[in-house]
Amino acid sequence: MAPDLLWFGESYSDNSAQLATQTNAIWQLVDKLKLNKIDVAGISYGGFITYDMMLTPERINKAVIIASPGPLFNDQDLNDLIKRAGIQSPEELFVPNNGDDVKRLYDNVFISKKIIPDFIANQIYLDYFSQWKPQRTQLIKTLPNDRDRIQQYDPKKLPQTLLIWGENDQIFPLKSGIKLSQYIQAPIVVLPKTAHGITNEQPAITANLIDNFLSTQ
Repeated sequence: MAPDLLWFGESYSDNSAQLATQTNAIWQLVDKLKLNKIDVAGISYGGFITYDMMLTPERINKAVIIASPGPLFNDQDLNDLIKRAGIQSPEELFVPNNGDDVKRLYDNVFISKKIIPDFIANQIYLDYFSQWKPQRTQLIKTLPNDRDRIQQYDPKKLPQTLLIWGENDQIFPLKSGIKLSQYIQAPIVVLPKTAHGITNEQPAITANLIDNFLSTQ
C-alpha cells in the first residue's frame, strides 16, 4: 500500500497542515483496513511520517527511513541547505511557483541535472505543484516544531529500523544519515552516485533492500 500523503496528490484534510495531521491520517487508514501491526517505509517528508509512526512501536514490525533525518536536523542544517540551493527559505525550494522553480528543485534532488523543456516543466508545475501550495508551505514551516516533539521520545524504544541514503544527497547530506544511524542504533546502507531522489535513481536496489530487510527475521 502506497497512499498519497495529504496535499501531495489528491488527498487533503481540513485540519492544520503539520506532521501530526499526516501521521494521524495514515493511522486512520491503517485502522480502516483493520491492520494491527505493520511495516512502514518513507522517503524524505514521508520519512518524517515514518519516524512519527515509530513512536507507537507496539504497532510497527519494522521501519525503513530513506533520506530523512528524523528529529536530527537543526537551524544550521537548514541554513546550509538554503546556501547550497541559493534560496532564501526551505519552502522556496520545496514549494515551486513555476516551471523554473521545478527545474531548480529537481537539480537539487537528483544526482545529475535533468534536461527538461520549459513546456514540460510548466506542465509538471501545473499538474503536481500548483495545488495545495499554502498547505505545503505550512508543512515546511511547522516541521521544526514537530522535530522538537518527536525528539522527546527515547530512541532506544523505537522498532527495528533500516536507513537508506544517497552518498551525494544535497537535501539531507549523508552526515545526517550517519548521525541518525548512531542516534537510533540502526544500520545504514549508502548508495554511491545517488542523491536525494533514491527511489527514482535506484528503484530496483531500493526495492531489494527493503524486501530483504522486511523478510529477514
